[in-house]
Amino acid sequence: TCRATDEKIKKGHLRIGKQTYNRYFRKLKMYEWFSLHGAMELLRSGSLHVSSPEDMKGFASLKPKHKKQLKQAFSKAVKFAKQTAKAKGIPEWMQGEPLRKGVNRIEYARVDSPSPCFKCGKRINKGDVRIGCYMESSYYYGMQYKWMDLRCGKAVDRFSQLEGWDGMDYNVSYIVRKKTKEIMSDEEEEKLKALMEPVSVLQDLLIANVQDHQLYSLLFSNRIRASDLRISRDRYAMSKMIASSMVYGLCEDCPQCKSASLVSLAGRITCWGYMDGLTKCGYTSSLKSVKRYLFEIPSDLAARAWLQDWAESIPSHSLSLNPKIRLLADAPPPPSNMKKKKKALKAKKAAKKR
Repeated sequence: TCRATDEKIKKGHLRIGKQTYNRYFRKLKMYEWFSLHGAMELLRSGSLHVSSPEDMKGFASLKPKHKKQLKQAFSKAVKFAKQTAKAKGIPEWMQGEPLRKGVNRIEYARVDSPSPCFKCGKRINKGDVRIGCYMESSYYYGMQYKWMDLRCGKAVDRFSQLEGWDGMDYNVSYIVRKKTKEIMSDEEEEKLKALMEPVSVLQDLLIANVQDHQLYSLLFSNRIRASDLRISRDRYAMSKMIASSMVYGLCEDCPQCKSASLVSLAGRITCWGYMDGLTKCGYTSSLKSVKRYLFEIPSDLAARAWLQDWAESIPSHSLSLNPKIRLLADAPPPPSNMKKKKKALKAKKAAKKR
């Protein structure tokens, strides 16, 4: 079955596999299969990235007519994806996909005692930025991450090869992009900085003043299930999503995976959701193309002094002081898709029984 469209892939028809890691056993690899139509739809939307059909494993063994069919579909999809990205105003350095192996991850160290940099031996503290190299383990059979300090991460060709790049603050983004020679013009950099800095300031305040279970319940009260997005144990990701929603408003549901998983990051909209619970959605769009709604905040949190001070210092946010923090604008709350999803699940089960 195609992961993108849920259509049955018949025997003898072309299918395209995306290699990923097992949801339950991170060290084991697996393939997610797509029909040709489903794969090209993901390619058009920017959720799937393929350098060329010839680079695909198994392309050489295809029949000539299937090779021609794949090449034609690929060229049309790539052309459409480039035109769409240009129309949305998304810079080219944001359009790549993270690598599957090698230097492919950047994050804030979450554990209390992170391992030191494997290159220079420098200590990495909790909350510091670290870059991960996914490689074969020298101690056991399988793969493992080896971590290095931000300064030692020289083997980065493009910023988007690192999973989690859009969750970094502007200063980290600038440092890495300076190494990869992806710096934009001064005017564009100032715009990006103005978009990212308010979110980073509020994220730091949330991390310092709000506990993990409160972050989770704050997302849940706004219809965002952190467990479905696999960020329920990641306070940095939860606080980033809350900060983004408080500054720019709560995004509508993702048009691709139909879940409450859109977030404003690094000057664009990206989806943190999954299709069928396994395939990462990867939907991206410009900031202006998505509807925004009110982000609900409990009265006890709204009354805290640090949040009041932040709201007074930041002119552009989705909250307003009058004289206490209240919800801005007269926009209605976002529509709930829970009833529709339940009906769809019942219909699916009934169809299977038949």
